[in-house]
Amino acid sequence: MKTEQVREVIVQTLKETTTVTAHQINAASKGSITFLQIYTVMNALIKDGAVQMKENEGKKHYTLVDAEKLKDNAEPAPITKTEQPTETPEKEETEKKEEKEKKEEKVTKPKKKAGRDMTTYQFNGNTYNKGRLAHAVITQYAKEKKPSLKTALELFKDEIVPPYGLIKEIKEARKLSKPYQRFFIKPEEEIKLRDCAIGVSNQWTPDRIEALITIARKQLGYKIK
Repeated sequence: MKTEQVREVIVQTLKETTTVTAHQINAASKGSITFLQIYTVMNALIKDGAVQMKENEGKKHYTLVDAEKLKDNAEPAPITKTEQPTETPEKEETEKKEEKEKKEEKVTKPKKKAGRDMTTYQFNGNTYNKGRLAHAVITQYAKEKKPSLKTALELFKDEIVPPYGLIKEIKEARKLSKPYQRFFIKPEEEIKLRDCAIGVSNQWTPDRIEALITIARKQLGYKIK
């Protein structure tokens, strides 16, 4: 597969799932996308500031942190020795140690760049940015509780995300998303409640997401890191 095609697949995957590993991309492509191609494209996206790499439990996780920087004309950056596809468990372990030593200055939470909060969160074994965390929490809540819209609004009040609200019936969410998209309204992003489908706001600040996390932890018992 050509590098341009590989990049398109990886970018689309990142937009849909936010965080992926090289092994997940390789497996999903049934081996048609090689690890060398994956690392080359990811290295370019990291250099552009669109993606951030974190090592968790011995695996490299690539997280989309700035979709605006997914430039169509971005050229793949040279692949480093520590990013070469592994051939043996011993070689993979060595590379992990080398990568860890080079990234010692990194902390659990990614650093914030001026003007943009790129904090990520762990929920149900996945890594999310602020907007995707909110969507995941509401999805889990709807799946477990099967609430009506009225009940959901009593818990996730409009004032958490002013002025448009945190959740809206999908038709209203689509109206409020013109001309600027303010809710997750793609068909696969709709969340089914007992009496309707809803869209979740994508307008998140650190204060707003902390308010949502407090509700999720204290009232729903969810574990969010």
